Amino acid sequence: MINCLKVTCLFIGAIVGAGFATGREIVVFFRGLSIFAPILAGLIIGVMCAIFLLFGKIDLSGRAGRIVNTILDYMMFISMVVTYMVMCSAAEELTAQCFGIAFVGLVSGVIFAVLSMFDIGFIKNISLIMVAIIIAFVIVLAHNTQLSVAGGVDVKTAIKYCAMNMLGGGYLISQEGKSMKGKHIAICATLCGLICAVLLGLVYLIATTNSNASMPVYAAANAKGYGIIGGLLILLAVMSTMLGAGRIIYVTTRRMCGNGYVPAVFLIGIAAISYTLDFESAVEIFYPPLGTLGEALCAVAIIILIATAVIKIKRRHTLKL
Repeated sequence: MINCLKVTCLFIGAIVGAGFATGREIVVFFRGLSIFAPILAGLIIGVMCAIFLLFGKIDLSGRAGRIVNTILDYMMFISMVVTYMVMCSAAEELTAQCFGIAFVGLVSGVIFAVLSMFDIGFIKNISLIMVAIIIAFVIVLAHNTQLSVAGGVDVKTAIKYCAMNMLGGGYLISQEGKSMKGKHIAICATLCGLICAVLLGLVYLIATTNSNASMPVYAAANAKGYGIIGGLLILLAVMSTMLGAGRIIYVTTRRMCGNGYVPAVFLIGIAAISYTLDFESAVEIFYPPLGTLGEALCAVAIIILIATAVIKIKRRHTLKL
């Protein structure tokens, strides 16, 4: 059970990011809709968590399998490099605005480059702690915020939001699914869906009180006198996503070059050249293509799962005949 919780937090930590924690991303997607829209998106994320855990059990062997694996590796490598760059710029810019501290993006990029070298068990423990604190901060900020259920529910928007956030988390936990039993995958998916639904609903609730601010959650926290908690929430979310992206980059780069130190140096280099990027511009440039890439990845995972299930059913039917 504890491992299910760790895998769930590893997944959630990889998808929260700066856009989630500031509330800007959620406001952009769900503005004018009911709070049940982001809650639905959270439940769909739980379903996708199960799909990617099951996807990890599939052995893509043969020439076609190797081609698919190579394409997925390069797809994830490029998207995670972009994500790491954006998170470094987010850490730098947001902490400068919230706390007046410089070089946080660079320093955190270097720290997580080193942490990416540790085994996945250690990284899961860090994610568990980070996500627990993020949940606590969100609950504190949402306390006494008036609930409104006005507006409708757009299923298409909920699915699109889910797909956009699946790139890092889905690929990262697929490796965990290889050794997990069906009941443990079901537990992970349930936990993930419930936690994401609660987090998305609460962040949307907080953000809509200051929806016109560049960082709605931070603005709402400031208005309540919780500016420090709001700033730390954003920073933790950024760093948890940076940890997941860094791990994927490290594993992929090490597989390519066969050396354990080159990936860490590469990550430090990414931090050095990206921490001064304009965060808002970086999001506007990079996130739309990443969203499309996420939708493609989800589609590929679902198609492969369906194809594998069909092949297994046909084989069983043939044996019976």
